[in-house]
Amino acid sequence: MDLSFMDRYENIRGLIQMVQAGMEGGNAFADLISGKVTPSGKLTDSWAYRYEDYPNSESFSHNNGNIETEKYEEGIYVGYRYFDTFDIPVRYGFGYGLSYTDFELEVQDIRYEADDGQNIVVKVLVRNTGDTYSGKEVVQTYVSCPQNENGKEYRRLAAFEKTGELKPGEDEEVELVIPVSLLTSYDEAEPGWVLDEGMYGIWIGNSLESAALAGTVVIGQPIQLSQCDHICPQQETIPLLRPDPDRMMARQQIWQAQSAKMPVCKLDAGAFVAETVDYTPVGADPGDPAWQLVSKLNDDQLLALSTGRMKAQTGELGNAGWTVPGAAAETENLLACSPWNIPSIVLADGPAGLRLAPRFRVTAAGEILAPSKAFSEYLEEFPPKAEGDVDYYQFCTAIPVASLLACSWDLELLEAMGDLVGAEMARYGVRTWLAPGMNLHRDPLCGRNFEYFSEDPVLSGLCAGAEVRGVQRHPGADGCIKHFFANNQEDNRMSVNEHIDEQALRELYLRNFALAIETGSPASLMTSYNLVNGVHTANSYDAITAYAREEHGFSGFVMTDWSTSSAEITALVSRPDSYHRCASSPACIRAGNDLQMPGTQENVDDIIAAVEDGTLPVGCLQRCALRILAAVLRDPMFETIHCNTGGAI
Repeated sequence: MDLSFMDRYENIRGLIQMVQAGMEGGNAFADLISGKVTPSGKLTDSWAYRYEDYPNSESFSHNNGNIETEKYEEGIYVGYRYFDTFDIPVRYGFGYGLSYTDFELEVQDIRYEADDGQNIVVKVLVRNTGDTYSGKEVVQTYVSCPQNENGKEYRRLAAFEKTGELKPGEDEEVELVIPVSLLTSYDEAEPGWVLDEGMYGIWIGNSLESAALAGTVVIGQPIQLSQCDHICPQQETIPLLRPDPDRMMARQQIWQAQSAKMPVCKLDAGAFVAETVDYTPVGADPGDPAWQLVSKLNDDQLLALSTGRMKAQTGELGNAGWTVPGAAAETENLLACSPWNIPSIVLADGPAGLRLAPRFRVTAAGEILAPSKAFSEYLEEFPPKAEGDVDYYQFCTAIPVASLLACSWDLELLEAMGDLVGAEMARYGVRTWLAPGMNLHRDPLCGRNFEYFSEDPVLSGLCAGAEVRGVQRHPGADGCIKHFFANNQEDNRMSVNEHIDEQALRELYLRNFALAIETGSPASLMTSYNLVNGVHTANSYDAITAYAREEHGFSGFVMTDWSTSSAEITALVSRPDSYHRCASSPACIRAGNDLQMPGTQENVDDIIAAVEDGTLPVGCLQRCALRILAAVLRDPMFETIHCNTGGAI
C-alpha cells in the first residue's frame, strides 16, 4: 500500500494497520481510537517507501512476464534481512509499533544456561514511563552473527516476549530465551548447522530500528551442532545477491568495539556434541495397534485410506457433505463398518476460524441439505420446509487473519485463538483444521500474505506452533500447518517452479516449519502446489521425509493441497500453456505424502497402475495408511466406538 501521503500531511501522527480483524474487529477498533485500550501491536513485515525498494520487485511473479519460473536471487536477504543488511531506509521497520504511552528497557543480565537445553538468557526490566495510559510492550532480541564467506544478514530475530498490562510507573522483568540453535548458520560445505567462530552481538529493543547492542556471545572455535544431508538440489546455479564483504566487516568491527564494557557469554566448544541425522527409515512396531490393523488390510482398503473423498467427487472445496456439512473433505469411510469400526477424519478449512456451512437441513427422510459450493452459504435458498424437516446451525467464530494475529507478538493470545477453534471443532465433529498457514511474506504482492504470519521464519514458526498447541488442547482436534513449502506467489501457484539455493531454503523457507513442528507438534501437514527446484513439493521425499520427519521429528500424516495430483482439475485452474505437469500420485506415496485430496478416481487408477508395474511397493502404501490410522486411533472418539461395537483392535 502506498503511504507516501504521510510525507505530505505532517498533522497525521499515527496510522492503525487493521488488516482483517475478524468478527470483533469493529469493537476492537472502537476501543483503540477511544483510548479504552492502548495499542501494543508491532509490524511483522518491513514497510518500504516504494515497492521498487524490495530486492525482487522486478522479477517477482508476473512482474517480469514469467510466472512459470521464479528465481530467488535475493537468497537469504528477505524483508528486514535485506533492508537492514544493505542499509536501505524503510518507512516503517520490522517490529515497529506506536503506543499511547512510553516504555524504558533496561538489560539486567545476559547468561548461558545448559540445564534445560542450550540457551542464551537475557533478563530485561520494562517500565511504563508514561503518566496517563496503561499498556503492554514487546521486547525483541536480535543477533548479529560473525560475517564469513557464506554470507550473513546483519541481524536476525532470535527471541521476543510481551509484557502484561503495565500501569504508569509500573515495571516487569521479562526473560528472553534464545536457543543456541538460532545462532547457527547453514554450511553447505559440511553440510550442517554451525556456530561460527567469533563474536555474536545481542541487540535489545522494542523494534529492529530501536534495538541497541546489549552484550555479546563469544565462541573460540567453530562448533558444528548437527550434520545432515543435502536436500532439494538445484537444477541450475542462480546468481545470488551478496552484500559488500568489506563494508559488512567494517560494520561488524564498529559494534564489536562498542561492546568492550558490555556483558560477555563465552561458549565452550567442549560443551556441545554434534548430532548426525539418522535418515534410516524406522520400521513398524509389531505391538503398535495401528500397525496390527494395517497389516490386515487389503490393497483396496489401503488405497481408500490414501485418497480422501468429497461429495459427488466434484473436487469443489467445501463440498464434502456426509458428516459435517461445509467441511472441506473427509477421509474414506470404507473401514467404518464391522469389524474395523474406524471413523473417517473430517477436515475443515481455515485459516481465520473454522469454515463450515452455518446452516443445513435434515429432511424427514434423513437427507442432508446444505450449500453445494464453497462461499455460497448465504447465497443459496433452501426449499420450503416440509413436515419433519429440521434445521441445524454451525455458527463459528471469525478470528483475525494470521498476519494480524502475528502483529500482537503475543504467543499466549495465539494459543488462545487456537483453543477457541479447537473447542468449536470438538463441538461440531471436525477432526483436522486446515490451518495455520505459515509461508513467509517474501514479497508484498503474494496473494496469500493475509493467511501467513510474517516475513521472518522465527516469528512465523513460533506463532504457528502456539496456535496449534491451542487447537490440540482438545482431544481429537488437530492442527495442520501449510502450505509446505515456498508457496510465495499466487499467479500460477499450481505449477510455478521456484529455484532456491539450499541456504535460503533451510534458513528461511523451511526453518519456520521446523519451529512449528518442534514447538507445536502438529498432527498433520499439507504440501503446497508449487515445484521447488524442479520437484513438486507433494512429490518431494527430501522435504517431506528427510527434512520434516527425519531431521525434525514430525510424526503426523501429510496430505496434498486440493487437486495437487489431479491432471484434469489442475488443467482447469492452471495456465493452458503451463509446461509443468501436476504432481504424480505414486510419487506422492513414495515421498511420504500419505493422503491425496480430494481423492479422485484418477488418483486411485494411477496408484494401482504403479503397484502393478512394480514402481510403487505396497509397503509404501502401508506406511501411509499407518500414519493416517495412528492419527485416528489417537482420537478419544475411536475408543468410544471401539468399546460400544466390539471393534477388532
